[in-house]
Amino acid sequence: TTPMALKAGAGFESHRGGQIECDEWIEEPVYFLTRNNNLNTYHCSEDWVIAYMVFAALKLNVKDVRIMFMDLMLPGPYNDLWNNVFSDEKLSVFHEWRDQKKSQGVGKVCL
Repeated sequence: TTPMALKAGAGFESHRGGQIECDEWIEEPVYFLTRNNNLNTYHCSEDWVIAYMVFAALKLNVKDVRIMFMDLMLPGPYNDLWNNVFSDEKLSVFHEWRDQKKSQGVGKVCL
């Protein structure tokens, strides 16, 4: 696999070969999700079916995977579903997570 780095002030970097200098590592798998519309039943069920297929195909356990919402959606009526399946420490909204890391002085997080 190719290591990925998340810079607190920027986006993703891909590193092929060579050493990566990181302030923090995330060792667990991360499922990145951009929701189309978290108020619409159809779109929410799409997100769930796709997540189910990914978890089944990769034989992932929900207890071992971090979910990272990459959108700017406000909490909607279906957020409780995500919260019931994934614990709070495994469920993050990217821009909130990034801001928290920046305030902690973490510059680069690698996956």
